[in-house]
Amino acid sequence: MLLPAGRIEANDGRAWLNDRPDVVVANFNSGGLDLPFDFEHGSEKRAPLGEFVPAAGWIVDVANREGAIWARVQWTERGRSAIEAKEVRYVSPAFHHELETGRIVSLSSAALCLSPAISSLPAIASRQNPQEKENDEMDRKALCQKLGLAENATDADIAAAIGTLQQKATASASQVDLAQYVPRADYDAVLADRNNLQTSIASRQAADLTTEGTALVEQAIKDAKIAPASKGFYLSLCSSREGIDKLKAFIASAPTVVPTTIGEDTGDKGTAKALTSQQKKIAASLGISEEDFAKDLAADAKKEA
Repeated sequence: MLLPAGRIEANDGRAWLNDRPDVVVANFNSGGLDLPFDFEHGSEKRAPLGEFVPAAGWIVDVANREGAIWARVQWTERGRSAIEAKEVRYVSPAFHHELETGRIVSLSSAALCLSPAISSLPAIASRQNPQEKENDEMDRKALCQKLGLAENATDADIAAAIGTLQQKATASASQVDLAQYVPRADYDAVLADRNNLQTSIASRQAADLTTEGTALVEQAIKDAKIAPASKGFYLSLCSSREGIDKLKAFIASAPTVVPTTIGEDTGDKGTAKALTSQQKKIAASLGISEEDFAKDLAADAKKEA
């Protein structure tokens, strides 16, 4: 047994109330972790200071038995040996309670101890020594000072001050600075508008490239810089700004007379499938193999036919 039912009084004057044992059990179950069972509350006093504290056991389950809180403990070898050797005899729980009412709401750990606070019960908080009591009083004074209360403020005053702070914190959290944040719906609307704008710009840019490329190719045909049969091939190069720039550079350096029929020659001999010398220069300037260029020209000529 860790906590007897009802009012709990300690030899050093402290008192608590265990009148809602089901709440204590529920809080343990919702925690999801086994609670430590140590020696002389080492996990509460020394562990926060960075000291190693061995476990005597682990609380793996708690139950409400006629208002009292009982625990099922899996003892470690160290804990079992200490109990069997009667090196420790008493059990002491550590718990959270309401300041104003003293009502116990949850367990935080338990300890094997030498000197319990209540001699008639083996399972209760260990006796508080004068130094610990003095420290508690100092902590209470510091708390009152931070809350803007007098040092002799009652538990009710402290609870009320904490409640006021909690209300202010909740109110502050609900007040959003619109200079720093915007409603989610507004953010989503702006994001959708941006995405639509980007899509529209991309479509417009593609249309502009098509228009510019078509005009460039048609003018090059008029200027006898490229063969009409190759129109489709050159238009395919105009799908990007880089392609248009390359085509402009080629047209600027190309001669003004270009044979319009595959196989016609200005100096080379060849069959209908061979490239003229000028066409070979075109393929080289565009970085295309002569074989692929000949295939493209033949395909475009077939389409034109």
